[in-house]
Amino acid sequence: MRMAELSQQSGVPIATIKYYLREGLLPQGLPVTATRSEYGDAHLRRLGLIRALVEVGEVPVAGIGAILSDVDDRSVPPHVMLGTVQYALSQQPAAVPQQDQDREVAEAEVAGLIQDMGWEITPDAPARDLLAAALAALRRTESAPAGPPLLVYAKTMAELAGAEVASVVQENRSELAESAIVGMVLYERVLVAIHRLAQEDASAQVFASADDVEYIELRRECGMRARDVSAGAPCWMDLSTSDPAAARDFYTGLFGWTAAEASEEFGGYFMFSHNGSPVAGCMPAMAGAPTELWSVYLCVADAAKTIETAPASGGQIAMSAMPIADLGTMGVAIDPGGAAIGLWQPDQFPGITGVGDPGLPSWFELHSADYAGALAFYRDVFGWAVQTMSDTPEFKYSVLVHDGTELAGVMDASSWPAARLGWTFYVWVQDADVAAARVIELGGSVLDQPADTPYGRMATVADPGGAVFRLQAANDQMPG
Repeated sequence: MRMAELSQQSGVPIATIKYYLREGLLPQGLPVTATRSEYGDAHLRRLGLIRALVEVGEVPVAGIGAILSDVDDRSVPPHVMLGTVQYALSQQPAAVPQQDQDREVAEAEVAGLIQDMGWEITPDAPARDLLAAALAALRRTESAPAGPPLLVYAKTMAELAGAEVASVVQENRSELAESAIVGMVLYERVLVAIHRLAQEDASAQVFASADDVEYIELRRECGMRARDVSAGAPCWMDLSTSDPAAARDFYTGLFGWTAAEASEEFGGYFMFSHNGSPVAGCMPAMAGAPTELWSVYLCVADAAKTIETAPASGGQIAMSAMPIADLGTMGVAIDPGGAAIGLWQPDQFPGITGVGDPGLPSWFELHSADYAGALAFYRDVFGWAVQTMSDTPEFKYSVLVHDGTELAGVMDASSWPAARLGWTFYVWVQDADVAAARVIELGGSVLDQPADTPYGRMATVADPGGAVFRLQAANDQMPG
């Protein structure tokens, strides 16, 4: 076949085929004329192998030559050839400092496992280091659960590996290598997925109750979701307080958040986390700045350009865009209703990555003294797509919508007292009444008692310093 036909059948562009020929990764074709060569099934198989290495195994082109050399050299036993493939595909762990006791114990554990299983493993097998690094990390994590003995996993994997190798036995060395690549990479992903499905079922068998099933279904109906951090979406919140220590105790006690140590570099700022993921910030109030106040930040692609448009849309610039180390760039604007809104242009720190689970924010809302002005401001400055939910004299409410998902709301609060205006957020809890009672136990206050609404059972509360936020839990009135 000619090169055009080889390209068509293999799916590899002609320019790429020529590059492989120049690099010696693909054998030269049979010359027919001075300017044309013919190619056969061997070239087609070789292109399939190269594609598997590059696209499935993510092996750099520079590293493919050693693998192909072993494939072509029939003096290299199949076991050695497959070892070359496996080692090229194995991800190397991060370097571990010497004299690390956890690492030494883990390496001894790996060696013992190999001996107990009677496995024939070379001393430089990358999988040794991968397993040792994972075991060492588990030893350093005090809260890591004790899993089944390694021998249980090893015996299961030995049986599986035997079936895998038996299934890829091929007379053609190129096909054997390609089968090994696809099997190692794709079937490892299959195994991980099956393992997680089995874990979910095992958890359900041991721990689940009828109430859990009902709760999960209700959460699904209520649209619990991963955090949408598209431009204009709420992506962070932080607290300015005169008593960071009291705030630390209150929020960890209420939501089960964990609190990091305060950073001297950032003026005592620290983060709260939920299940290991950052959920909110907290900082000592600066002299002359508002205190006992939660601030909300919207994600933007370019903080400097975005904030400069605020004055033309009826707002003000409270703080120009400024970089925060390599984390991102922030700014603060004042909207037409007088509410402060933060801007966050993420770099290394994206903000909140989840929303809606217990202990995480479920909704963000602006209570505005200038409803119409606020809608125009957020539409023009942040590119919001706004959908009106209610437009009666008694209740005016609109929401920010992105790809069919509602991300934040704006309520006409022109008749409200000034203390209740501005941005706020709701935290999802399993039981609003229990959470409200816990607020009081921890020294906070309940401003609005838990009450049923079409969007859940809600309460307005304040922490011991007076910073206001809201609780939200499921109820029978929530939309399906």
